[in-house]
Amino acid sequence: MFKIEFETGDEDFEDRIVERAAGRLVEQFSEDAQDKLRHMVEEKAAVVVEEAIRKVASEQWVETNRYGEPTGAKTSLADLVRQQLTKETSARYGAESKTFVQTTIDNVVAGVLRQEFRPIIDEACAQLRKQLGEAFAGSVKDAIAQIMGVRLT
Repeated sequence: MFKIEFETGDEDFEDRIVERAAGRLVEQFSEDAQDKLRHMVEEKAAVVVEEAIRKVASEQWVETNRYGEPTGAKTSLADLVRQQLTKETSARYGAESKTFVQTTIDNVVAGVLRQEFRPIIDEACAQLRKQLGEAFAGSVKDAIAQIMGVRLT
C-alpha cells in the first residue's frame, strides 16, 4: 500500500495531486499487468497447442478397408505426412522424378532467382533489341541502295 503525504496549505489542490498520481500509478500497473498476462497466456497456449499437435501426429491406428478389416501395419499422421513429402513424383512421362520437398525448394529458388535477375534480363533484352534494330535498319538501307544502284554515305 502506498501512502503519499505533503502539505501546501490548499487541501483541494493536494487532493487533486494525489488523485492524479494514484490514477497514473493504477494506469501503469494495469498496462504492465496486461502485458505480463498476455505474454503468460501466449506462452501457455503455445505449449498446449504443441502438445496437442504432437499427440495427434504420433497417435497410431491401423488402416482398414471399407468393411473395417485391418489392411496394413499401424501408422500415424506423422508417418503419412513423411510419406507424402518424400514420395517421388514426376510431372511428365520420362521426366526426372523428384520428391515434393525437392520440387517445392526448386520452385522457391527459381522464383527468387527470377525476381533477382529480372532487372538484369530486362536490360539485356532492351540492349539486344536496340542492337538488332540498328543492324536490321543498316542491312535494309544497304539492300535498298544496292537495288537502286546508288551509293549512300
